[in-house]
Amino acid sequence: MDVFEFVMEELKSLHDENELKNLEKVSESYYRANLENNHIEECLAKVLSKEEMITIHKLCDNFLTKEVVAGNLYYNQGFSDAIRLIIHLLIWNPMRR
Repeated sequence: MDVFEFVMEELKSLHDENELKNLEKVSESYYRANLENNHIEECLAKVLSKEEMITIHKLCDNFLTKEVVAGNLYYNQGFSDAIRLIIHLLIWNPMRR
């Protein structure tokens, strides 16, 4: 296992979902967005059939899955870039003129 894989495994263990905080208690923006989401869902449930609501939920689930995958890709790429920068800085030797 190379260094990057080892560090990623350690980060995953640090971010165990059982240990994560309730985001509504941490972020006012998340709390308000969640309230708005609940309100929209209630409004839709009043005017749409049960089958249509199931389709809406599937669409939302798929969208969230895409966002989580994209977030993981960006996070991993950023982490990889940071490690690469640190390694380059550690092995860099200034040139004397």
